[in-house]
Amino acid sequence: NTLRKGRSRVIERNHVVILGWSEQVFTVISELAEANRSNKDAVIVILCDRDPVEMEDSINSRIPDKKNSRVICRQGNTSLMSDFEIVSLDLARAIIVLSQDDDDSETIKTLLAILNNPHRKKAPYHIVAEIRDPGNLQVAKLIDKDNEVELLMVGDFIARIIAQTCRQPGLSLIYTELLDFEKNEIYFIPAGQTAGSSFGEAISTFENSSVIGFIGQDNVPHLNPPMDTPIGP
Repeated sequence: NTLRKGRSRVIERNHVVILGWSEQVFTVISELAEANRSNKDAVIVILCDRDPVEMEDSINSRIPDKKNSRVICRQGNTSLMSDFEIVSLDLARAIIVLSQDDDDSETIKTLLAILNNPHRKKAPYHIVAEIRDPGNLQVAKLIDKDNEVELLMVGDFIARIIAQTCRQPGLSLIYTELLDFEKNEIYFIPAGQTAGSSFGEAISTFENSSVIGFIGQDNVPHLNPPMDTPIGP
């Protein structure tokens, strides 16, 4: 009965959890499936208040080819701490919080429940959350005391892209190439053999990929730095 109602616990780890449901869920799943193409058994788990069978039918009709990814749907309250156990939230490698019905209140309640859960894991979460109203951005930042959440001002972000692509034809193709997971992708790897060399020397080290920058001891990305910039360990 619990399994039929979509309330059984998901026994997974290193999976991606999506909390909430909106039209964006199909794009998110498609991109994650493409990103996980090289992963033999990638898992995406969705938790929201919808019927699991309806969710699965919608996903299967919109995304028939999920590559190597499995999508598991569970029914529950995204701001209820006890329901986080259903999707094994503490074992997930990433958490995505979708804005539901353009209402930021649910997103904020979800973030509060995750970050203030007395039984949460000690290690930091990796959370990406949508915010629609600029007026709610500061409230969300106050909740995120330990910088565990990447907040995306979706409306403002899209408006800026639209304005820029109107001024510069072809820019949308560049954004698509950078942001989607088809063809070329951006990876982060340890410095390894490039440690101690300059950025210019590192560029010629890789035959099948292009070095575009590095993250230094300051944890700040440096894109296309001067060729004589040293790379540390």
